[in-house]
Amino acid sequence: MSNFVAINAKIDAMYSKLLSPEDFEPLISTNSFKDTVEFLKSKELFKDLNFGMNTNEAESALDTFLYEQLKRLISYLSGPYRDFLNEYIRVKEYNDLKKALRFLVRDRNKETYEFSLNGKTFDIADMDLKTFVEKCKNSIYYRTLRTYIDEPSDQILFYMEMNLDKLYYTRIIECVKAFSKENKEEFTEIFGRKIDIANIIWIYRGSVNYKLLDEELINFIIFGGKYLNFQTLRELSHLDNIKGFKSILSKTPYDFLFNENGETIANVSVSANRLCYDFACKEFRKTHSNFGHLLSFIVVFEAQLRDIKIFMEAQRLDIGKGKVSDYLVNVRK
Repeated sequence: MSNFVAINAKIDAMYSKLLSPEDFEPLISTNSFKDTVEFLKSKELFKDLNFGMNTNEAESALDTFLYEQLKRLISYLSGPYRDFLNEYIRVKEYNDLKKALRFLVRDRNKETYEFSLNGKTFDIADMDLKTFVEKCKNSIYYRTLRTYIDEPSDQILFYMEMNLDKLYYTRIIECVKAFSKENKEEFTEIFGRKIDIANIIWIYRGSVNYKLLDEELINFIIFGGKYLNFQTLRELSHLDNIKGFKSILSKTPYDFLFNENGETIANVSVSANRLCYDFACKEFRKTHSNFGHLLSFIVVFEAQLRDIKIFMEAQRLDIGKGKVSDYLVNVRK
């Protein structure tokens, strides 16, 4: 217990500054970017955050904010728990890399696009994808990206993003292997659901949208989930008909993500994130003596920041309040 007393006290202080469920109604009632920022800066958590001048700058500021807040906790940890958090906060780097790949593969909507990796910043606006991948040569991402550089243009982004997710979780799980038995179980309880859902969505997209072969899908499986073992994931990968998704998942918490025809429900990612968020909120109140307190806090904190970013983007696109609430974890009709 003594290993986590200090960090869990710090986490409790941070948790107390998060937005309350009641804060989200006035948040999504704001009518402009300026009003949204003013509302957020009236809250203790965000009072010193520079949101920038527009939605893109605010999104970047919130990503950096998550990174910096979690990085401050590293000094409270040692051994594999410190290694875990160091790996986990790479999430910003992974997400920045995915955004850059999407820009290069399908968007190309900016005259300049600065990307930073390994302490170096370069403009990728005029690069082709192969040149960009070579720029990543001395990083942990190079092998993953280089493997799929010659895939068809309509599949390459899917392959790269899916394998970046696998790389991310694989490196995290290597750290978890050195946890105590109790904290391994906490990881499986809290993050295992996130891994299960990532596997379900990747397998579904790979089979339905990209018609990937069974063995290809199996190669992309992320291990370490809560309810879905290798055999179950293998069955999902070998389905001839999407109706099988519902039946195979019928004894798991995830069957509600599919209708009777085997199709995903509307806003499936939001529903999946709500499942993880609700469980993390409950677990946070029960884990004051172990590493599960940080794990559950991360899920809750990320969900709140993600909701803010989604709302800001919806506001920019002039999506009405009634519609945007369908996409937010913290707002329930």
